[in-house]
Amino acid sequence: GSRALGRAVGSGKLPSLRDVYLNWTGNQGFASLCDGILTPGAPRRLAERRVEVKIHLNGSQVEIPEQERDAALFGLAACIRSGAVPKLTSLMLGMGARGLQVGPQAARAFGESLTHPEAKLDSLRTLILTDSLFRGNTVEEQERGLSALLEGMAGGSGSLTAPLSLDIERRAQRGVLGPASSLQLAEAIKRGKVAGLSTLKADTSRVGSLGMQAICLALSCPNVTQIKRLHFSPIIDAPAAAAAPQTGVVQQAMLSMALGSGQMNGLEELYIAGPLLSEGTRLLLSALSSGAFRALRSLELIAIAQDEQNRVKLPGMLTEFVIAEKLPALTELKITASRMNDEGVTTLTQGWTARPPPPLEQLKLTSTQITNEGAQTLVSFISSGRMPSLERLDLRINQVDAAAHQALSASLPLVTSYF
Repeated sequence: GSRALGRAVGSGKLPSLRDVYLNWTGNQGFASLCDGILTPGAPRRLAERRVEVKIHLNGSQVEIPEQERDAALFGLAACIRSGAVPKLTSLMLGMGARGLQVGPQAARAFGESLTHPEAKLDSLRTLILTDSLFRGNTVEEQERGLSALLEGMAGGSGSLTAPLSLDIERRAQRGVLGPASSLQLAEAIKRGKVAGLSTLKADTSRVGSLGMQAICLALSCPNVTQIKRLHFSPIIDAPAAAAAPQTGVVQQAMLSMALGSGQMNGLEELYIAGPLLSEGTRLLLSALSSGAFRALRSLELIAIAQDEQNRVKLPGMLTEFVIAEKLPALTELKITASRMNDEGVTTLTQGWTARPPPPLEQLKLTSTQITNEGAQTLVSFISSGRMPSLERLDLRINQVDAAAHQALSASLPLVTSYF
């Protein structure tokens, strides 16, 4: 049945077919589907009609033999390599309770297919590689699969030229991107294999200093001109942050250098989750305030851990660097778990009184230890007309009681507020 469906999709006998969405378990059935699509003549007919295709290849809740899972990805690689799906727009691999868990050889074949000269994937806009895509009992074993995939991608003679969102973020217990695979990711970027890269989301908690350096140097090279969104997670939990307190500083410093290269001046969205230590945070915010990031519209900082010095200094740094003069397009500012507290809110509002804030439409200060007093200070500042564009104020997971919430919300009739 799966092979017959593949033949039907690729046969050209469905002239009105314009969109195909395959949300499929990685098993022999999917491999057979791919075999059907690869029936002689079918790839050419499917390509000629430019049918738009989205594929989500998932794991299963029941055990599937390793060879079947590998065969599914080998089959997908063969379809891509043949040029049968030039209008492939979205690929998400590895979701599901057990994950897909393919071996390095299948992963490499898939990576090679993406930049194969016959693939011509000029419409691929989303590529999501989940941490459960690769087989292994340890994260190091799983990383071998990711390294093989990225090495295969870096070695092809073609390129992904459409605006591409590449997502290698953590979704389960551990991030797979590590020291070796980060070097392969950097090579793929440097060689122009993801020339259309517009969004990069990566859990960088395991990459180490050399891996982060390689990624940041790659983002500074001339091949990177279309980056709009950057999501990095240097440290993903408090124990890890406590064990390696300088990791976040080093990664933020390297990222600051990449931001200063001039290759990412079109950046629109920056998300950093990790230790907000004073030295690294200052370097990062200083780079953003150079005047070059006039398109930046969203900045989100999530403090997995934070030193006391930065707790005191962060509000002042925000009023020094996150101002209308430096970031004229910034409409979203989100700070989480920073322990800013009421004193920090006072510093923030006083600083923004002297130097006007960006034209914020959304201000999020969640889990920042703000009480009724700090919330009142912030609401009074907003009511004074200093933030005329504000539409949403989010102070959730703080110490603001219900009575204060009701009174403060009434003071901001034009703002949707959350306490």
